[in-house]
Amino acid sequence: MESSLDIPVFVERNYFAGTRFGDALDWVIERSDREIHAQILGTLHSAQEEVEVEGRVIDVRRGGLLGRTRLALLVEQVVKGPSILKDTVITVGGDRTEREDVAAKQLVMMNWLRRNTFDDFFYDGDLIDEAVKRVQRLLSETEVDAHIWGTDKDGEEVYIHGTVTDARIVRLRVGLLELRVAKAGSRSRLEADVVTVGGKEIAPEIVRELVSVVPNVLARKMRFIPAYSRTKLETKFVVETEKLTVTVDDNFDIIRDVTFKLPSGQIMGIIGESGSGKSTTIRALLGDIIPTSGRVRLGGVDSRQRGRVKPIFGFVPQDLSYMYQDFSALENLVEFGKQYGIPEEELVRRGKILLRELGIFEQGNQSVRTLSGGEKRRASIAISMVHRPQLMVLDEPTSGLDPDARSELWEYLDYLNREYGTSMIVVTHYPQEGEFCDKVGVFLREKSMIAYGSPKELKASLPGKGYATGLILKEVRLDLPDLIRDIPGIVHILERGELVKIFSDRPPMTIAEQAVQRLQENNIEVKSVWPMMDVDLIDYFILITRREMVV
Repeated sequence: MESSLDIPVFVERNYFAGTRFGDALDWVIERSDREIHAQILGTLHSAQEEVEVEGRVIDVRRGGLLGRTRLALLVEQVVKGPSILKDTVITVGGDRTEREDVAAKQLVMMNWLRRNTFDDFFYDGDLIDEAVKRVQRLLSETEVDAHIWGTDKDGEEVYIHGTVTDARIVRLRVGLLELRVAKAGSRSRLEADVVTVGGKEIAPEIVRELVSVVPNVLARKMRFIPAYSRTKLETKFVVETEKLTVTVDDNFDIIRDVTFKLPSGQIMGIIGESGSGKSTTIRALLGDIIPTSGRVRLGGVDSRQRGRVKPIFGFVPQDLSYMYQDFSALENLVEFGKQYGIPEEELVRRGKILLRELGIFEQGNQSVRTLSGGEKRRASIAISMVHRPQLMVLDEPTSGLDPDARSELWEYLDYLNREYGTSMIVVTHYPQEGEFCDKVGVFLREKSMIAYGSPKELKASLPGKGYATGLILKEVRLDLPDLIRDIPGIVHILERGELVKIFSDRPPMTIAEQAVQRLQENNIEVKSVWPMMDVDLIDYFILITRREMVV
């Protein structure tokens, strides 16, 4: 089966025939903390036609001899079959099932190799009492949206979407939900603003006898989404800027015409000189500064819509004094996480996971003031991640750390990026840290952003297309550029101690031979020669900022 979804490059994939449906479920259950997607080819019972759908697995049931064995799939793409299936939840069983929406002939299960950060959950209608108990716990601290598929009192198929206003258990474990309706399916006759939902296995007459209420809808399938759930991006770009400009009173442009797009899931590094507009750019991105002109969109939403963009990003400032110094790291996580409407119990659960993943779980109950600089930085990162943002913005997170601690912090950032799929913008004054990024924006004082691209693209823009001729001398010679600058084809000469890099578009072996010959003629000893040496971002940054070192 060919997929039309934007599937990550690296996934764990397994194929199952419908006759091995139980094995497919076991495969998913073993990876219960992972984000699992599936491509399903099978028969849709309601229309008795072949369908092929793709989507995210949101629930599995591994029943015994008499129990139901099925998975629930949130359909993201309909390759073949009724288009109305898109964005609905279907239940899938083995090739001989008659109880589920689809009898699977073939399944392709995919582990997207990142943590499942979705908080939605699914129940069959006959388990409404279990669903109600779970919703009751959530309603004490947050709103809950619901998608209900079932039948109305006349037996007609209906679909409703709304906010749960009440959830209660009555006698004989009968569960009831009340929904404030936001949307009803086109075939629905429901006209009430608030409807009562009961389970599909409980006859309306029994419910009426128990509670004097006849449910408007008997649920067959129910999907619930807490208000604090991960915000869905409206575009494949997590950040889009267009001619972003910030001007101060004396008509001086701090940043000018900053334009770039950062694809979802990627890391962007911002490197540049002090005073070049790096911090101003991120403040404009996050809405702390209103741009003089241009626009910013985060996840497809205009950054000026503060209420909508706030859940999309997390911010790690350079100054760590914002944390409550007498609180523990975990207490800080809970305190800052409350602003997103996340229940305290959930914040504690997420906080413990993040602290463990960032290597400071054992320090999680110590006061922040007792932590080392690197530990404080990781605690700050955990705070910014607790609401599971799509974008994390970090302002010079490695400032003040020694080289080993900087490298370790980047390992944690890379892990969070892969594990959670979180996009990142990292401001740094260490050009070499751009090598850890998918994209790099380069800023110069009084010129704003002068380049944007992958590290490979930036280095390939230099003569030699990412390579230079490297010479290691026995000793540093300050007069070396004057000795070889007239060799045809040499564009730049860069000295970094005894290492000399020569940039040219001519054949590297030719440049190496001519440069060595010229140096030998002047009694300069060359210890080693690399005709093609890799260029790094330090080379790139030096060449575009220190013009006095360029031939």
